[in-house]
Amino acid sequence: MIQKISPKQLKERIDTKSDLVLLDCREADEFAYTHIKESINIPISEFEKRVEKEIKKDKPIIIISHLEERALRACEYLEEKGFENITYLEGGLEAWSLEIDSKVKRY
Repeated sequence: MIQKISPKQLKERIDTKSDLVLLDCREADEFAYTHIKESINIPISEFEKRVEKEIKKDKPIIIISHLEERALRACEYLEEKGFENITYLEGGLEAWSLEIDSKVKRY
């Protein structure tokens, strides 16, 4: 089941060093422009080639996109591939920048 997490809840999980994967599914140029420091980038356009090789299914995964649309598509893809602990960042990177870290550039 796909869940959502608020920026505040995600910040708490990061601060407590929770064992999770922050997976930014935006394209590489977007990631290069701005991202959450702890995240890794696998663009949704490369999921089919990379995600099952690079991400372990037993880890909690939080998907990040600019807003939410791509994150939801990424979550659905992972669910189809047998990943179970999948969450997306509610409001995406935009909400993170507004609510948690203004150093993360908005666009």
